[in-house]
Amino acid sequence: MSDHTQDHDVIRERFEKAAAEKKTAIEQVEFTRFSVRSLFSNVDSCLKQACKYNQQPARTTAILDLGCGTGNYYDLLRKYYPDSNLTAVDVVSSNVQYCLQRGYEQGKVFNIIHADRNFAENEFDLVFSVEVIEYISPADYDLLFSGIHKLLKPGGLVVLIFPNLQSLIRKLIKPSLKDFPFNYGFEDIRKSLDKNRFTLLRWFATDLTTAITLSSPTMNRLLSLMGFRLGMLLLK
Repeated sequence: MSDHTQDHDVIRERFEKAAAEKKTAIEQVEFTRFSVRSLFSNVDSCLKQACKYNQQPARTTAILDLGCGTGNYYDLLRKYYPDSNLTAVDVVSSNVQYCLQRGYEQGKVFNIIHADRNFAENEFDLVFSVEVIEYISPADYDLLFSGIHKLLKPGGLVVLIFPNLQSLIRKLIKPSLKDFPFNYGFEDIRKSLDKNRFTLLRWFATDLTTAITLSSPTMNRLLSLMGFRLGMLLLK
């Protein structure tokens, strides 16, 4: 394990803390309620575009929810892929157990940057990861994305959604970045995705309440300035 690679316990503790803080925020802060609504809108838009791209959702038989949390997006995944086998992965064992109770067919507990060590190559049609990468060191992006690439079947898709720390909207409304352990930019993510041979099919951006679909990579600058949260639909 390299000096840059994060320890499993460190990541687990970080996710447990983030989950607890998010639960408290949702209960106490109205702003976060709007943020959560926009997140679900963003997820819905990304999954809808994924279905439009492959045109035959019935062929998407295996989905990996990487960094599943408590399975907040289970209903959306079932909405678009009702017959798929859903696998939940998280570093927090109680989260995985909760997902299994909700209806996921499989669940595993491990450091997500080593996903390829825990599954066979070409095992999944879709890898789904929402608000996870912000807790991963940019030094480990290549480990994460190379592993995801191995897990995907040829032509497999990735739905990736994360906060945009460069957003002017985010800075105006919630200027502190103390909630995020790493100061990353979406270009850091793009660079690693390109290196690991992913094709960007769609960009997504959100304001506080709605999701906006942007199909052209030339919109990068606009996204970096305005998108409160960013989403990507990627092709292996």
